[in-house]
Amino acid sequence: KFKTELSSEIDYGIGHTGIPNWIQYPDIPRCPRTNKTMKFVCQLRSVVGIEVKESNVVASSDFMASYFKEMNFWGDGDLYVFFEPTSKIACYFIQNT
Repeated sequence: KFKTELSSEIDYGIGHTGIPNWIQYPDIPRCPRTNKTMKFVCQLRSVVGIEVKESNVVASSDFMASYFKEMNFWGDGDLYVFFEPTSKIACYFIQNT
C-alpha cells in the first residue's frame, strides 16, 4: 500500500503510470507462475527529500540505512512495478544510469 499527496515542492514529479520510460532497456517481466506478460503499474524515481514513512528493511550498516530513509533507488535509479492479476504476483526492479 502507498499513499501520495500533491506537493508543489517537487519538480518534475516523483513518477508516472501508463508506459515505462526505460533508463537502460525494455525489460517487461513474465509471471513465473502463469508465464503471462505482467502489467505495468507505475514507475517511481529517486527523489531526495521524500521521506519513507515506514519500512521493514533491516540495513546492514548505518551507510546502507541512509538509502532507506528517503525514496532513493540506488542514487539515480527508477523503481518499476509490475503486476499479474491472475496470479496476484508483483514484480519490482530498479534500473539506473
